Amino acid sequence: VYYVCSSSLKQWDQELANIAAANARRCVYGHDRCRNTVKFPYAGQNIAMKWYYGMTFGVNQLITGFVNDWYSEYKDANPSVIAKYPSSWTGPQIGHFTQIVSDRTTRVGCAMVRFKEGQYTKDYIVCNYALTNIINQPVYFAGTACSKCTTGCNSKYPGLCNQNENIVAKP
Repeated sequence: VYYVCSSSLKQWDQELANIAAANARRCVYGHDRCRNTVKFPYAGQNIAMKWYYGMTFGVNQLITGFVNDWYSEYKDANPSVIAKYPSSWTGPQIGHFTQIVSDRTTRVGCAMVRFKEGQYTKDYIVCNYALTNIINQPVYFAGTACSKCTTGCNSKYPGLCNQNENIVAKP
């Protein structure tokens, strides 16, 4: 098992959420090219969509499902991928997982829309992150959980650094 040695709980960022909402409101599945900001010049993004007919899903159920799907890519993200994000990857998808577990992804903002297309209901989620996956850089530094936290461990989430830990979201 490989643990992140210094990471803090991701904090909500309204600017990232507003940009995610602009993408989601287009109701067109796809990564946008215009999510970077002055504050987040290397913003990352995860997207997902669910189509269905004759069923009902609650928002919490959908969000949990989307995040669990992204996280499920962990099984294909071996230690070499974690140590150095690959420049060319021909295996199964790993980028959603690496995006959400990055130790430099300190901020997140998401938006979700529900819309009809023909007889189908579609739920589309967009999440933007402070930093994207950076080729040839570690996703996170593996080690004993919380061992590199300079401000100590979070009392509520002891595997994470205190919320005021200065983790730089730059490549």
